This record gives sequence, C-alpha cells and structure tokens, in this order.
Amino acid sequence: MQPREYKVMYQLEDKHWWFTAKRLFIKTYLNFLPKKKNLKILDIGCGTGKNLEMLQNFGQPQGIDAFTSAISFCKKRKSLKTKKASASQLPFKNNNFNLITLLDVLYHKGVKNDLQVLKEAYRALKSSGFLLITDCAHQFLWGSHDISMHARQRYSKKELISKVNQAGFKVKKASYIYFFTFPLFIINRLLKKFIFKKSSSDIAPINPVINQALIFILNLESKLLKYFNLPIGSSIIVLAQK
Repeated sequence: MQPREYKVMYQLEDKHWWFTAKRLFIKTYLNFLPKKKNLKILDIGCGTGKNLEMLQNFGQPQGIDAFTSAISFCKKRKSLKTKKASASQLPFKNNNFNLITLLDVLYHKGVKNDLQVLKEAYRALKSSGFLLITDCAHQFLWGSHDISMHARQRYSKKELISKVNQAGFKVKKASYIYFFTFPLFIINRLLKKFIFKKSSSDIAPINPVINQALIFILNLESKLLKYFNLPIGSSIIVLAQK
C-alpha cells in the first residue's frame, strides 16, 4: 500500500469501525478452533501490528511483513515479535505453527502468486493446523481504495475457496462479511467513482457517534457468524485446516 496508508492505519485501527469489526469477525472464527489457547501463531502481512496484539489472546503470535514501513509501526507497539520477510518464501521450517493468518494480504499486488503463498502457509503449518484468511470481495467493486492500497484484485468467495483447496487445505467455514454495511459500501464506491472521482482510500476519520453505531451493528453481525454464512458482503473470511 502507499506509505501514507500505513500511517493512517496505525492512527485509526484501534477504534475505527472497519478495523474493530474485522477483529470481531476474526475472534468469532478463531473460537471455532478446538484448541483456543497457547497456539503458535504466524500473522503473514502483519501491517502495523494491531491484529498481532489481538492474537496474543490466543497464544504466542509473531508477524512478518514485506514492507519496512509496516515493521517500523509494529515496533511502536509493545511486546510484538516481527520481522521483515516475504509471504511467498517464509523463513520458517516445515510443520511449525498451529495457526497462520492472512488478513487482507492475498489481494495485494506485491503477492505475485497467491497460490504459492497459500502453499507456503500449508508447508509451515503443523498437521491439522489452521489457516484463517480475510480478503476483499467482488471485482466489480474495484475502485480508488484498491489502487491506494496497492491491490491486485478482489475475490469472489468461490474463487478464494478454490485457491485454498488447491493449496491442499480443507475449508471448514467460509462467509462474506460486512453484510450489514454492504449497501453503504456500494453507495460510497459509486459516489467516489462517478460523482466525486476521489483517488484516496476509504479509511479516514469518522464522526464518533456514527463510528460507534457501525461497531454496534457489526458486532451483531459477528454474533450471527457463529450460526450463519452470510450471503453477501464487501469482504470474505475463510477458516481452513491442513
């Protein structure tokens, strides 16, 4: 992503509704794991480190990222283990982790071969280990946000599941997410594309009351994810097992 986006992410991801909701969705899916504590975890593409902080609730996480800017922001957070490394050539031995996460990583144009990244995750996972993925949905919604974030593509759920299966995993659960905010997402994309013609990302400060309202709504959605796969949304979440 553009360097300025790392700074924006670091400043906003503690409280911004989009980041907060993603962590809620991730927690919901991680609670499906048979073992939920003391996991050895690798977060591939750890960004500025907020998800690593959350993953500490489930075990001993460490993160890698290909960009020095990301690692620099991670170092501003306490007790995070990170290093600069490539997602397609993980600097770890085979059968090493209980859980690997790819949180909005595969879509990035820096990932030249998403299947190779998935195969590397498969190699580094222990037998019966788990892979958790979140990523952007629906190529027809491509816009300035994706360009600003240095995206390569947006996925359909079917396509992402197919890639995960090709890498050798068995998909345990998959759903679209941000279902309740999807209409707002479409309106925002259309306005930016055809009316305002802005070239920035969608992540920006928001009115605190609106922010809390969106968090409340998406917290309800995270609870629904325990029982239902949602039919549409602006992102996808997949839980798979080696």
